[in-house]
Amino acid sequence: MTDSADLRRQLLALIGAMRKRVDPTTLEVAGRFAEAAQAERQGLVLYDRDQAQQAVKLFLDTRRGDVRFRTKLAEALKRPPTDD
Repeated sequence: MTDSADLRRQLLALIGAMRKRVDPTTLEVAGRFAEAAQAERQGLVLYDRDQAQQAVKLFLDTRRGDVRFRTKLAEALKRPPTDD
């Protein structure tokens, strides 16, 4: 019967061999996906802050002349979130 240290070494070697065959970008995306899935199980939501800010900026750029909308949005952002 093989001891646990030997099994661990075999498993690490197998994981290492698999990682060498996977594109690094794909590996990074998979890692972020796993992190997000784990956070979701804990009730957290992960997002890319820079991309979120860019999305908001692009959206607000389309509403540049709508002063009432911008005022309502600024007021809504100041209020605490509700559980809808």
